Amino acid sequence: MISKIVDVNVVGQAFIVSSPIARGALTAVFWINGPPWPAKVFAKQSQGLAWLEGLLKLENMSAPMPPRWWKEEAQIGDNDPP
Repeated sequence: MISKIVDVNVVGQAFIVSSPIARGALTAVFWINGPPWPAKVFAKQSQGLAWLEGLLKLENMSAPMPPRWWKEEAQIGDNDPP
């Protein structure tokens, strides 16, 4: 039952991982056996949210919360240099 809910409601999944080594490892795991929906690993929350926003637009869907909230929250964790 849960899988049917996820199949209908999940457009993509962004993972935010600060460590470059951990990002690479998780990316490699996804190459071998990733989730059935698009999933990507990012260094910054703002990058992941922008990617998710793009996926939602491709599906003609809107975010469950306003993108403005996403961007305000994203700034909190994006203190690292680009």
